[in-house]
Amino acid sequence: MPLSEATIQELRPLEESLWRSDVRFSRERMELLLTDGFVEFGSSSCIRYAHSCARGHEVV
Repeated sequence: MPLSEATIQELRPLEESLWRSDVRFSRERMELLLTDGFVEFGSSSCIRYAHSCARGHEVV
């Protein structure tokens, strides 16, 4: 099911905020934005989990 324009407008700023270092390296902000089961596969082959992202650590 395609996303509505309203949903896209709500999600876009949240997604883009993850690119900013003041958010990405803030434990408080990351805990608010990411669910406990979050897993990110980075372009550098780095794997980041929600609990380690919130602490600013990378898991390889």
